[in-house]
Amino acid sequence: MLAAFIASGLATVGAMYFGYLADCLEDDSQNRLDKVVLGWVSRLWPFSKISKDEAAKKYRIKALEQFLLALSDQQLVTGFATLVVA
Repeated sequence: MLAAFIASGLATVGAMYFGYLADCLEDDSQNRLDKVVLGWVSRLWPFSKISKDEAAKKYRIKALEQFLLALSDQQLVTGFATLVVA
């Protein structure tokens, strides 16, 4: 049970890193330093070739939000189950 909670936590962190590096986050959630780092990393990161089209970006943002909501629901259920068992 604890392994499931840790796995969903790691998946959440991994999804956030992917969203950050693949430009799947809202522009207002990034500060100037984030944009400088993303500009530097985009030359090395293979996902920098992802479409810059605004409609495609909105679709990626929505998909990432839905995925993160699913992971957060899983963490809530697993955490509650851990409390019940303990």
